[in-house]
Amino acid sequence: DNPQAVGYIHFYLGSYMGVLLSGMDGDYYLQDGKVRLQDFHIYSPMVDMDVNGTVDRAGRLDLLAEVHDIDMKRIQHKLPYEVSGHGTFSGRIGGSISAPVFHGMLDAPLVVLNGQEIHQVHGMVDYQNHRISLSNFGFSQGESGYCGLEISYGTDNQTVSGNALVQNFDIQALCDILDQHNDKLTGHISVEAQLGGTLQEPDLWLQGSIPDGLAAGYDVQDVALKGHLSHKVLFLDELSGSQGAGSFAAQGTIDFNNEGEIATYPWECSRDCLASRPRSAALLMWRHLLEAT
Repeated sequence: DNPQAVGYIHFYLGSYMGVLLSGMDGDYYLQDGKVRLQDFHIYSPMVDMDVNGTVDRAGRLDLLAEVHDIDMKRIQHKLPYEVSGHGTFSGRIGGSISAPVFHGMLDAPLVVLNGQEIHQVHGMVDYQNHRISLSNFGFSQGESGYCGLEISYGTDNQTVSGNALVQNFDIQALCDILDQHNDKLTGHISVEAQLGGTLQEPDLWLQGSIPDGLAAGYDVQDVALKGHLSHKVLFLDELSGSQGAGSFAAQGTIDFNNEGEIATYPWECSRDCLASRPRSAALLMWRHLLEAT
């Protein structure tokens, strides 16, 4: 009824929850109805990790995990573009063998997303019931760019919720990371965003600014942006800024249900804004700004 044992075990090629395992080995102790794993090494093409802790008769887990190497290339199939880099994870594994719960700290000095480098990736990662949550999570970009995330994502239904804070981020780099390549708008952006919906039909509320940049070849300064995305329609509630000695302000929508059809609402452009260009040029600049955001 209460067997006791001690030994060493080595598993060869296998899989766990769809993840290929090259092997597992380590010491085990069977006592009081629990198996205690000590310096148990798990290695696969995706991760190289050590676990210490117990598994009881019901399959409940109480383990400390140290993932020494996470090859980001191995999660590339989850994203629409190339990913590379290496990271580490330190935390706890609870739950059960069939439904594990992960909680710990992820660190990566350098990750490349769609050709864009991000640095100092750091934050808490939780996984439970098919949902990944990031908290106190952030990374840097370029010399002074930063992105902070408090967000969760459902791997079974692709729902997303949370908040993002972007500060002094290169606009073209941000667009590439979001898989929305942009060659019309350059500069650096700071923006606060609230996310909801699903990956296929996201809801998004944002407010931000671009201190200085180029929009479709036009110099723009002190640009303020405010808008929301709902049911694949982007509502730009505010677009204002200055160009040259003048200023501009506009509102509008882009309907992605109708091949990106743009509808413009009141447009204001001061006398000195694009004074040497026709009104159509001003509207063209606004269109490129709207498309880029």
